[in-house]
Amino acid sequence: MENEFYGEDKLTEAFRKFDNQLLDIDLKSEFERLGLELNVKHGGEAYSYRIYASTGKENLSYIDTGKLTYKDPIRNWVGISKSNMEEMIEYNKSSMPKDVRFKLFNMLEGFKHLMDNTDGMFQEIERRTYNLNKIKEKNLTEKDEIHESYKNGHLISMISSMGGMTSFMYTGDEMNATHDTQAFDAKKDYMTIMLGGGSVLVLHRDEETASGYLGKILTSRKGYSASIPCPEISKLDKDELSSAMSKIHLQNKDNLVRLQKVRGLLNHDKKDEVSNNKMKLRTT
Repeated sequence: MENEFYGEDKLTEAFRKFDNQLLDIDLKSEFERLGLELNVKHGGEAYSYRIYASTGKENLSYIDTGKLTYKDPIRNWVGISKSNMEEMIEYNKSSMPKDVRFKLFNMLEGFKHLMDNTDGMFQEIERRTYNLNKIKEKNLTEKDEIHESYKNGHLISMISSMGGMTSFMYTGDEMNATHDTQAFDAKKDYMTIMLGGGSVLVLHRDEETASGYLGKILTSRKGYSASIPCPEISKLDKDELSSAMSKIHLQNKDNLVRLQKVRGLLNHDKKDEVSNNKMKLRTT
């Protein structure tokens, strides 16, 4: 029985935390990020409403609030008016009934699912804004984690271990084409190291910095991408970082050969092929 009550206590605590998290979500702003607005209409009876998620004049979905009343110590039972409900949504008031807030949250999550799965009801500009906001959040999360690794003195070892397993080399042109951007210099070569969840750490040589390298965090999602600077890379010890990068290159010889061929630095391959063919003709 003790375990049963302990489990119930944990479940109650989990619900309490979720309720608090819901209070922190500005539902109106979250719907607007998807290009949607919330409109309150009267329901079938007094103090009941239907709240629509709309794009302009088109209503896409709705929730029914049911009859909204609350106990007032002086006036007994009082109904929540339409204007009160609109104010609760507009200013994210904590007085919004929990049931209404939860239903709106569920409707929001449903629209996010449709957005993630490129549903046709969303226009390109809405989808782009939504995904770029998601990318921005992910870039900042990765930036915080890299900063923490740098602060703890683990960033070079992280680059070395992850680079040995997940690194790849690209030209600037390849980076621009892959990520539909012009953020990378066509004359430079870039190493990407996978961070997970669509994010990579991008490194390239720059002898003007203390470490000899510059870094960016690049996140791609649903055909969109964006990058932010990673200043910690330029602050690393030059000798230690160079040693780590050399080891990564040794583990990726084929990768470097491919890059040289793309750059036209192995043009003698064609001549060698012709010479080999001539040698075969002589010996047959």
